[in-house]
This record gives sequence, structure tokens and C-alpha cells, in this order.
Amino acid sequence: MRVPVRAVVLSLAAASLVLGGLSAAVQLGRYVYGHDSLFGLYRQFDMDREANLPTWFSSSLLLLSAALLALIAGDRAARRAPGSRIWWALAALFVCLSVDEAASIHERLLLPRAWLGGAADWRGVTWMLPGLLAVAAIAVALARFVRALPPRTRLRLLLAAALLLASEMGLEALGGWVELRYGSASLSYGLMYTAEETVALLGEVAFVYVWLDHLAHGPGPLAIAFGRRAGDPLATAGEGGA
Repeated sequence: MRVPVRAVVLSLAAASLVLGGLSAAVQLGRYVYGHDSLFGLYRQFDMDREANLPTWFSSSLLLLSAALLALIAGDRAARRAPGSRIWWALAALFVCLSVDEAASIHERLLLPRAWLGGAADWRGVTWMLPGLLAVAAIAVALARFVRALPPRTRLRLLLAAALLLASEMGLEALGGWVELRYGSASLSYGLMYTAEETVALLGEVAFVYVWLDHLAHGPGPLAIAFGRRAGDPLATAGEGGA
């Protein structure tokens, strides 16, 4: 299977940046020029809203990762290679993440105000506490699997995870501080969460790249090529037949 991986990944990254730019533009339209609706464009491109284009795109990226992981898992199972169950589990995890992104489930996992006392203003980011526990549990469960990955895949996987976590945890917490200082109806907060969600989209694109790159350099007929692969007998045979 031959797929222009670089073109696909760069296109997805460009689309992420375009959506981030459109979200920033509608923030400027609302808070600088006083156009609240912009003919419905604010609702469609505001990255802090649900059920709009950025949410659909993010959910689709996660679902694409799930599909690529299922492809890897199915290929390993067919070849009776070890570890196929973990690849299936990862595919299921990304399906759950896609559903969560579409339905914003994690944002409803907030601690009760009564538990927070004087820190009740930070309730909007308290979902990160169970989120951090879940991330830690997944990291421990997958540590052996990650160490066994080819160095190329392992490095890219760790970088993609770091980029996504930096957005979902680090920039999310910073966004909570900006919201407390300037209010949720402010240009500062609008641009802050736009930056956060744009980085998150790029992190999701990075995961797509990890799985495509793994397929590109993996064994078997499902290996996806960046272009012509040196020493690829299938490619050579195809050229001869042409």
C-alpha cells in the first residue's frame, strides 16, 4: 500500500493551523470589533465550543489513529507476531478518546465545589486530577510495550505524547489562570484556549504520523511507503510490470 505520508501529515497539520487561525480571528472579531456572531462563524470556529468544525476535526484525527492502530494490530495478528493484543487495546483507547472529544465527557468529571473550599474557582480544571491518574496508570501499563518498540517509533511516540499532554494538562492549567485573571469573556482567554486547542490538534496529528511512520518502516505487505523504498521487491516488480 503506497500512501504519501508526508503530504498527508503536512496537510493535517496545515488544517490544524488553519482552524487555530480561524478561531483566533473570530475571537478578534468578537472582542476587538464587537461582532458577537459573525453570521454564525463564531459558533462554528470557536475552539471552546462543542459540536463544531474544530471538535469534529479533533475527533476525526483520534478516530484515524484508532483505525491505523487496528490496521497494525490486525496485521500482527495475521502474522502471529507478539503484542497484537496491546495494539488492539491502543486502538480501543483512541476510539474512547475520539468519543470523549466529540461528547466532551472529561470536562464533566469535575470535583464538587464543596470539596474545593477556597479553590472553588479552579473547579473547571479539576478534571485533570483523575486525568493525571489515568495517564499515570496507562504509562505504567504500557512501559514494557513502549520499551520494546523500535527506537524510531518509541522516540516519535514519546514526543507525540509529550506534545498532547503539554496542551491538555500544561496549557489547560495556564488557561484556567488566564480565565480567573481576565474572565471567560475576554480576548486573552479566547486566544489562550485557541493556542491550547491548536497545540492539541498538532499533538493528535503527531500520533497519526507515529502510526503511519511505524507502518512505513515495518514488515509485511501492509507497510506504507513514504515513496520508493530501497530494496522493496514489490515496488521493483511493480515497476517492471509497468
